[in-house]
Amino acid sequence: MSPDSTRAGLLNYLKSAFLYHWNLGLFSAGVLASALTWPDALLPLVGALEIAYLGTMVSIPKFREYVDARRNAAQSPQADTPSVMDLVRSLDTRSRARFSALRDRCEMMQTIARSVRTSDATSDVAGSMRVNGLNQLLWGFLRLLHHQSGLQRLVDSMDGATIARNVQEVSDGLEKAKAAGDERIVRSYEDRLATAKARVEHFDRSKKDLLFVNAELDRIEDKIKALSEMAVNQSEPNALSAQIDATAESMQATEARLSEFQLGTAMPDLGTAPTILQTGNDDRLHA
Repeated sequence: MSPDSTRAGLLNYLKSAFLYHWNLGLFSAGVLASALTWPDALLPLVGALEIAYLGTMVSIPKFREYVDARRNAAQSPQADTPSVMDLVRSLDTRSRARFSALRDRCEMMQTIARSVRTSDATSDVAGSMRVNGLNQLLWGFLRLLHHQSGLQRLVDSMDGATIARNVQEVSDGLEKAKAAGDERIVRSYEDRLATAKARVEHFDRSKKDLLFVNAELDRIEDKIKALSEMAVNQSEPNALSAQIDATAESMQATEARLSEFQLGTAMPDLGTAPTILQTGNDDRLHA
């Protein structure tokens, strides 16, 4: 979680778990059935089961992170940060199609997962949290596509051969200035030579950064496809959540390495992911 994020607190965790639509439906049905049959014996049992459910949900770290993320996203200002559509529109046609294909693949896997998921509150909440994790990865992937687009435009705008030829021409001019013995011209050429060499270094570094982003995009795209497929029949949701978290951390490290390229767009923390994939529930958890 971002250092600037705040915890929702125990009361909000309990409220989110209690107001979840599956829990409300089952709890209300249990209370009604108990009141109409054997209230003295069944109502305490229903209450005990509800307390056990609430305690279980609040004890799950991923559930607390889910509630925290939704609460912080709702409270954080969004006016100066780009939306999903803003970033998609900034991409070239090929990158836009690449993101759409990956999102569609994840949505198809989520549709399959919902069709085989058992209809109980705990599994439904776990499914929602996995979707939230995939949203975070897709958001990071889209941001890297945005970085790639900016770096590609930067590299395309520079002519490496011309920049290298300029270094040689300035070097030749410096030698002639030294031979002429005019210190003013020598200092001017020395400054031009330093600038020309800096341009070469910047061009070379930009090409290397572009290669790095291309490799990272391929790696992360494969990882998102694999995780979306694993979410269909993953028997260990905690293991899947750990893999999603590890991938998100690696993406955060990649963005940190590219932090010098602001590219004119202020980015929010990676942990604050907008909704890209829907959970499939008409009623969502209340933060």
